[in-house]
Amino acid sequence: MQRRIPPPVPPAVPPRIEPVVRPHDGPAELGPVVVITKRRPTKRRSGGGAAAAMSLLLAVSAVAGGFLAWPHLQKSRLRAKKPAPKAAAPVTVAKAESPRAKNSERLEREDPPAEVQEQAARGVHQGAVPAEQREQEPMRQQAGTEREQLAAARDATEPLLPGSRTARVADDVERRIVDAARVFRSHDFEAASEALDEAEKGAGDDADQATRIERWRLLLDYARQLDDHVAKAIAAANQGREYTIGDRTIVIIEIGPKTYAYKESGVIKRGPRAGLPRVVERAILKAWYDGDPRPANGIFLGVHHLLDDDVDLGRVRAAWQQALVGEPATASIMPLLDDRAIATRP
Repeated sequence: MQRRIPPPVPPAVPPRIEPVVRPHDGPAELGPVVVITKRRPTKRRSGGGAAAAMSLLLAVSAVAGGFLAWPHLQKSRLRAKKPAPKAAAPVTVAKAESPRAKNSERLEREDPPAEVQEQAARGVHQGAVPAEQREQEPMRQQAGTEREQLAAARDATEPLLPGSRTARVADDVERRIVDAARVFRSHDFEAASEALDEAEKGAGDDADQATRIERWRLLLDYARQLDDHVAKAIAAANQGREYTIGDRTIVIIEIGPKTYAYKESGVIKRGPRAGLPRVVERAILKAWYDGDPRPANGIFLGVHHLLDDDVDLGRVRAAWQQALVGEPATASIMPLLDDRAIATRP
């Protein structure tokens, strides 16, 4: 039969020495509990049976004490592994605090349980909002997002849908370009330029509208140059010079800054300079262009027709098509003959 070896016995410690506990230190590590018994003096008997029984009893008692003290020893070791809390700043207390005050202060320093913290955070976040309203809030936000997405998709797929943002922008740009065309026909080129600036702001990144506005700006540039050409042509009209207008012939008597006078079929016609008939002014301009023929002259003659009170778009187109043969820049303004603002009369 194999002999059973008892487990090791932890070393004994003095039973009456207690660990020193400071105010902010953790619990002191407890040593193993050892049961100490006092042997009564007994009479020595013969034989080793009694001595062996007593030794066995002491060994069993020591082992039992070790097993009882083992859980306390394990807890003490676990506490020793945790980092010691930071020491609080020294506080001067006038009077010794009672144990109840110390216990209350300890509870205030300790963090509340995780469940209590979660409930407090949830209460602060939710406030007094009812639970039903909190549940409906995500649904309302999602509905608002879906409405915005549908509106954007509608504007993108149906740009001309009445009431859509794209349609409103297009209407605003159209109105401002029509205003520019109206003041253009009245020779107020500065006002026309300002109307085009507003139209450009409204058009934003619309490439088609931007191209349309640039065509109108180019037309304004040609109109400004045309005014300079007309002034030079009138200044070059000498007294007694004849001009042919269809089957008519006129003889210039005087064209000054304020008045004009010419003779036709033996009749002298006079009036303010602003009232000089357009056909007479155009005849003088064409004769002036004949002195320096260039393909671009057809562009200016077409613009001159476009500024008539009663516009003949056929004559404008014919002049620009003739200019297009030798002047490629004419292609930039040719699409304006089909522009809606050209057909819109004041």
